[in-house]
Amino acid sequence: MSMSTIPKSSQPAQAPDAEARQAASPAAHSRPVFNPEARLLAEIPASRQAEAKAALSTNDCIIATGQAARRINADREELRKVRLKAAGGSVFKRAGSRYWQIKYRVDEKWRYETTQTKSRPEAQRLLAHKVYEASAGRLPGTATFEQIIELLVNDAKLRGLKAVKRIQRAGAALCRELAGYRAEQVDYAKLADYAARRREQVAPDTVHFELSVAARAFRVARERGLVRSVPVFPRIKNLHVRAGFVDAQEWSRLRARLEPDFRDAADFAFLCGARQMELLGLQWADVELSERVVHFRATKTGRSRPVPYAGYPQLEQVIERRVALCERLKRAGIITPWVFCFGEPKAVGGRLYHKAGDPLFKPGGDRGLLTSLGENWQRACQAAGRPGLLFHDLRRSAARNFERAGMARGVAMKLGGWTERMYSRYAIGAESEVGPALAGLSAYLSRAGWQSGGSSRKNPANSRQLMAEGGRSRTFRQA
Repeated sequence: MSMSTIPKSSQPAQAPDAEARQAASPAAHSRPVFNPEARLLAEIPASRQAEAKAALSTNDCIIATGQAARRINADREELRKVRLKAAGGSVFKRAGSRYWQIKYRVDEKWRYETTQTKSRPEAQRLLAHKVYEASAGRLPGTATFEQIIELLVNDAKLRGLKAVKRIQRAGAALCRELAGYRAEQVDYAKLADYAARRREQVAPDTVHFELSVAARAFRVARERGLVRSVPVFPRIKNLHVRAGFVDAQEWSRLRARLEPDFRDAADFAFLCGARQMELLGLQWADVELSERVVHFRATKTGRSRPVPYAGYPQLEQVIERRVALCERLKRAGIITPWVFCFGEPKAVGGRLYHKAGDPLFKPGGDRGLLTSLGENWQRACQAAGRPGLLFHDLRRSAARNFERAGMARGVAMKLGGWTERMYSRYAIGAESEVGPALAGLSAYLSRAGWQSGGSSRKNPANSRQLMAEGGRSRTFRQA
């Protein structure tokens, strides 16, 4: 019994209007409906019924039997011969060797391998298999660029990364320019040419991210044995490094313009440096009210991060306001697991958009701050004289506050979930702080023994005189 499967997409589709006429026809309901799948299953032996049903259940293939199956198998065999001829493969024996050798071509280069078999038919089957794997990109050095990008996306999904969609967008941009190349054909010259063209279309940071996605795809492919080396990547300069922050006085003016529920969430971010979705996704199960500890469990690094707030009155007030709101919702018959949620229904133009108790973030895969709250944030920043400030800048502001409060760096990094490198980038300073810092440095040097004649502003009478022995402008007092 011959059986084969072919994709459904290769079958001619019935026109929609023909389907509609057939469904509307009274005769269509009076005569038995022809079921080709049931007829095919009836022709298949009982021992292969389960296999056939599994193939049909995938909805991407149909089963062919009899003459159709023989025709498909003949086409497959012809395709194998064409592929083998294109690869120029052959089997042979070296002088003095007992085993058959095979050779086949990959990207105009010959590959030689031993089969470890004395049987010529087995060697020919191995050759056909190797040629197929080479043409399908399954051998080292034969994978296409599109295949390694697909491999990276699947790896990101398997690891549960939150940036899967961003990686997919970057991969699509890369494939538009580099599709059709073998992965190992993509070298520095091609990558530099790609970067130069993309710089004319998008920001340097976008080009940098796309190249980092390509580099990661090559590393994953090398781990899987699809490529043998990773090319050198061009470096992108003039990257925009975010340096936005807001001090306590500016924050007092800005927060007053935010919606009450959103204001509490933003206060929490300013006070402890939580990331946006760590904060918005916080649930009451993560808050120990008796111990006064908040646990961020759904973190970017995957490691839980406790934030005790017993000795932090500003943070404790935020939690108390949320507890009071939760109790009020319970009395109204609304149970919500979210710490930061809407206290009142939100309607625009008579249309209800969010119910009381709904979270402040978007549901589904594109989780993030709701559009209406994002617009509220932009208006508040504009009114407070800080246009362009990001919600994420509150995290940078918290790191800056930790540093200036004298908090030990190890404690600050644990509280905010930073690495040493990232914390150094976040704990930025302002120009207004440089002057007092240098004044403090001057006082320290004076105490340590370094004396100067002073500036003309501080000592105008002596500013034109040499204050040191030997004609020098300053002296070092020896202890």
